[in-house]
Amino acid sequence: MNTIFFPIVATLTGFLASSAFFSEKIPSLRSVLDQLKAYQAIIGVVALFVSVFTLIDIMGLRVPFSIRVITSIAAASTAVSGFLLGITNIRKFFETDQKVSGQIEDIKNKLIPYQAISGLMAFACGLYLLIRYFF
Repeated sequence: MNTIFFPIVATLTGFLASSAFFSEKIPSLRSVLDQLKAYQAIIGVVALFVSVFTLIDIMGLRVPFSIRVITSIAAASTAVSGFLLGITNIRKFFETDQKVSGQIEDIKNKLIPYQAISGLMAFACGLYLLIRYFF
Protein backbone atom coordinates (compact mmCIF):
# COMPACT_ATOMS: atom_id res chain seq x y z
CA MET A 1 0.00 0.00 0.00
CA ASN A 2 3.03 2.26 0.14
CA THR A 3 3.24 2.46 -3.63
CA ILE A 4 2.07 5.28 -5.80
CA PHE A 5 0.72 2.92 -8.48
CA PHE A 6 -2.81 2.46 -7.12
CA PRO A 7 -3.54 6.17 -6.56
CA ILE A 8 -2.42 6.91 -10.13
CA VAL A 9 -4.57 4.09 -11.52
CA ALA A 10 -7.58 5.21 -9.45
CA THR A 11 -7.21 8.84 -10.52
CA LEU A 12 -6.79 7.98 -14.21
CA THR A 13 -9.67 5.49 -14.20
CA GLY A 14 -11.94 7.92 -12.41
CA PHE A 15 -11.00 10.62 -14.89
CA LEU A 16 -11.85 8.38 -17.84
CA ALA A 17 -15.06 7.01 -16.32
CA SER A 18 -16.40 10.49 -15.60
CA SER A 19 -15.06 12.02 -18.81
CA ALA A 20 -18.47 13.42 -19.75
CA PHE A 21 -18.51 15.46 -16.54
CA PHE A 22 -14.97 16.78 -17.03
CA SER A 23 -15.38 17.59 -20.73
CA GLU A 24 -18.59 19.48 -19.95
CA LYS A 25 -16.89 21.61 -17.29
CA ILE A 26 -13.56 22.09 -19.11
CA PRO A 27 -14.01 21.87 -22.91
CA SER A 28 -10.26 22.05 -23.57
CA LEU A 29 -9.86 18.55 -22.04
CA ARG A 30 -11.63 16.89 -24.96
CA SER A 31 -8.41 16.46 -26.94
CA VAL A 32 -6.72 14.74 -23.97
CA LEU A 33 -9.77 12.51 -23.45
CA ASP A 34 -9.84 11.61 -27.14
CA GLN A 35 -6.20 10.49 -26.95
CA LEU A 36 -6.88 8.39 -23.84
CA LYS A 37 -9.98 6.73 -25.34
CA ALA A 38 -7.77 4.47 -27.43
CA TYR A 39 -6.35 2.92 -24.25
CA GLN A 40 -9.62 2.92 -22.30
CA ALA A 41 -10.23 -0.84 -22.37
CA ILE A 42 -6.69 -1.74 -21.31
CA ILE A 43 -6.73 0.85 -18.53
CA GLY A 44 -10.07 -0.54 -17.38
CA VAL A 45 -8.86 -4.13 -17.14
CA VAL A 46 -5.68 -3.08 -15.33
CA ALA A 47 -7.74 -0.92 -12.95
CA LEU A 48 -10.10 -3.80 -12.22
CA PHE A 49 -7.28 -6.15 -11.25
CA VAL A 50 -5.27 -3.55 -9.33
CA SER A 51 -8.32 -2.46 -7.34
CA VAL A 52 -9.28 -6.03 -6.42
CA PHE A 53 -5.73 -6.71 -5.20
CA THR A 54 -5.71 -3.40 -3.32
CA LEU A 55 -8.96 -4.32 -1.56
CA ILE A 56 -7.42 -7.61 -0.48
CA ASP A 57 -4.15 -5.94 0.50
CA ILE A 58 -5.67 -3.13 2.59
CA MET A 59 -7.45 -5.58 4.88
CA GLY A 60 -4.18 -6.98 6.19
CA LEU A 61 -2.30 -3.74 6.71
CA ARG A 62 -2.03 -1.75 9.90
CA VAL A 63 -3.03 1.68 8.67
CA PRO A 64 -5.26 4.32 10.22
CA PHE A 65 -8.97 3.61 9.91
CA SER A 66 -9.61 6.71 7.81
CA ILE A 67 -7.01 5.69 5.23
CA ARG A 68 -8.42 2.17 5.15
CA VAL A 69 -11.91 3.55 4.46
CA ILE A 70 -10.74 5.97 1.77
CA THR A 71 -8.62 3.30 0.09
CA SER A 72 -11.51 0.83 0.21
CA ILE A 73 -13.87 3.37 -1.36
CA ALA A 74 -11.27 4.18 -4.01
CA ALA A 75 -10.70 0.48 -4.74
CA ALA A 76 -14.40 -0.33 -4.97
CA SER A 77 -15.21 2.62 -7.21
CA THR A 78 -12.12 1.95 -9.33
CA ALA A 79 -13.21 -1.68 -9.72
CA VAL A 80 -16.66 -0.59 -10.95
CA SER A 81 -15.19 2.02 -13.28
CA GLY A 82 -12.51 -0.38 -14.50
CA PHE A 83 -15.09 -3.06 -15.23
CA LEU A 84 -17.19 -0.63 -17.24
CA LEU A 85 -14.19 0.78 -19.12
CA GLY A 86 -12.72 -2.64 -19.86
CA ILE A 87 -15.97 -4.41 -20.71
CA THR A 88 -14.96 -4.93 -24.35
CA ASN A 89 -11.79 -6.83 -23.41
CA ILE A 90 -13.55 -8.75 -20.65
CA ARG A 91 -16.31 -9.76 -23.08
CA LYS A 92 -13.71 -10.96 -25.63
CA PHE A 93 -12.10 -13.17 -23.00
CA PHE A 94 -15.42 -14.91 -22.23
CA GLU A 95 -16.98 -14.87 -25.71
CA THR A 96 -17.04 -18.66 -26.03
CA ASP A 97 -19.21 -19.12 -22.93
CA GLN A 98 -22.67 -17.68 -23.66
CA LYS A 99 -23.86 -18.01 -20.05
CA VAL A 100 -20.95 -15.97 -18.69
CA SER A 101 -21.31 -13.43 -21.50
CA GLY A 102 -24.95 -12.96 -20.58
CA GLN A 103 -24.08 -12.50 -16.91
CA ILE A 104 -21.40 -9.95 -17.79
CA GLU A 105 -23.93 -8.05 -19.89
CA ASP A 106 -26.44 -8.10 -17.00
CA ILE A 107 -23.84 -6.76 -14.57
CA LYS A 108 -22.87 -4.06 -17.06
CA ASN A 109 -26.48 -2.97 -17.48
CA LYS A 110 -26.90 -2.73 -13.70
CA LEU A 111 -23.70 -0.70 -13.23
CA ILE A 112 -24.02 1.76 -16.14
CA PRO A 113 -26.18 4.25 -14.16
CA TYR A 114 -23.42 4.47 -11.54
CA GLN A 115 -20.49 5.03 -13.92
CA ALA A 116 -20.21 8.80 -13.52
CA ILE A 117 -20.51 8.84 -9.73
CA SER A 118 -18.17 5.88 -9.41
CA GLY A 119 -15.67 7.64 -11.64
CA LEU A 120 -15.87 10.84 -9.62
CA MET A 121 -15.39 8.90 -6.38
CA ALA A 122 -12.37 7.04 -7.80
CA PHE A 123 -10.92 10.31 -9.08
CA ALA A 124 -11.40 12.17 -5.79
CA CYS A 125 -10.15 9.34 -3.55
CA GLY A 126 -7.22 8.62 -5.88
CA LEU A 127 -6.29 12.29 -5.92
CA TYR A 128 -6.46 12.39 -2.12
CA LEU A 129 -4.23 9.32 -1.86
CA LEU A 130 -1.78 10.88 -4.33
CA ILE A 131 -1.61 14.08 -2.30
CA ARG A 132 -1.25 12.12 0.93
CA TYR A 133 1.56 10.05 -0.61
CA PHE A 134 3.64 13.16 -1.19
CA PHE A 135 2.80 15.06 2.01
